[in-house]
Amino acid sequence: MPDVIDNVKVGEHIRKLLKKKNMTQDDLAHVLSISKSAVSQNLRGKSSFDIQNLIRIAALFEITLDQLLTLSTPTEKRPMSDYERLVTEGLDAISGLDDKGD
Repeated sequence: MPDVIDNVKVGEHIRKLLKKKNMTQDDLAHVLSISKSAVSQNLRGKSSFDIQNLIRIAALFEITLDQLLTLSTPTEKRPMSDYERLVTEGLDAISGLDDKGD
């Protein structure tokens, strides 16, 4: 999760996601049960979606909240730390770790 959320960039990211899904601001307003005006303000970065609506938006676009707020997409790959690999792959990952001489 980012330390500081850039509302303008998040709004732009949501606009792109809406466009990809052929949705309008009206459609998003309807899904979130808020006014189109509120959606417009949020997408322009003048205000921000509350956490519940951010969670709904992430679910709507089938991405994680972290991906929504860090402006990444599920297809973007980043290096995985040894810890993340261990958590993901389980104990079998330990055998692949380098011995650091501890």
